[in-house]
Amino acid sequence: MKAVAWVAVALTTLVAGVYTVVSLARWQWNRALFFALVFVAAELLVCTGVVLVRLGRLQQEVDAGRSSRDASALHALRATRHEQRRFAWLRVDPHDSFTRMNVFITLVVGGGVLLSAGAWLVDKVASNTVDPKREARLSQQLAAIAYEPGLVVDDVTAAGAHPPRPHRPGSRGLPRAGGLTPCAIATRVLVVVVVAATLGLAVHLLREATQSTHYRTSPDSRLRVVVESQSNRAEPTQTLAELTEAHLSMCRLEVAADIEGEVEAVAGTSDRFTLVLAPALDSTDRKQFQGCVEDWSLDHNLIRVVSMRDERVP
Repeated sequence: MKAVAWVAVALTTLVAGVYTVVSLARWQWNRALFFALVFVAAELLVCTGVVLVRLGRLQQEVDAGRSSRDASALHALRATRHEQRRFAWLRVDPHDSFTRMNVFITLVVGGGVLLSAGAWLVDKVASNTVDPKREARLSQQLAAIAYEPGLVVDDVTAAGAHPPRPHRPGSRGLPRAGGLTPCAIATRVLVVVVVAATLGLAVHLLREATQSTHYRTSPDSRLRVVVESQSNRAEPTQTLAELTEAHLSMCRLEVAADIEGEVEAVAGTSDRFTLVLAPALDSTDRKQFQGCVEDWSLDHNLIRVVSMRDERVP
């Protein structure tokens, strides 16, 4: 289940990032903002998941080390436990049975047996409950100041350790940096260079796609645009033609042209409309106008550009 969740989050991040770049290249700013928010949210989710997984592993390592230290400390405490002789007055020396009469006096007393049995029971319960709990608590306190395994080196460990091999002046072996071989270092450097070059190329292409390069067009030129419009859960008083006209009029403000005449419906269709822009748009304005028209600019309305055709005034 965790693997499925990780795959879903990774795919969401990848798709959102790709659509963000595509929307920027198409001049669809609202879509780009939406997909960028999804990308950032998925990225934060991935980072949070990675941090939580790492913290869980660290907690497991700490618990494992603490349990081993607690076990060793507890074993040492129990091995050095002093055997307590409780109720020693009940123990009778056979050689001193004639001189010590306290035991017999206690047994003579009617409640002595019951009191002794109760005291013995309390002693057994206490020794089996209080002492282990106290030892476990003390072992936890000692584990906090205990040495890590391998830090304390005795003579036997030091004698068994192999001395480091000295580096010979005539040796051809290359020194390793951080335990990495020269081949591994070269591979990592190559990966970094390839990733940097790919990112640089992507930024350059995105810059070329979104950079404005305007030029003059003839005042007599016209651009006829045919769009396909659809609405979803619009207000009952709003028609598809009104939504389309409002959407196109708003996008007209993004370019250096005016709508000539009215936005008219294409004959024989109910969802296609046409308009004429005067003068005709340059390449940058065309991309910007098409991006605005196909963007999520107006609620309950989605438009697709069918064609853009240049016309000239007769």
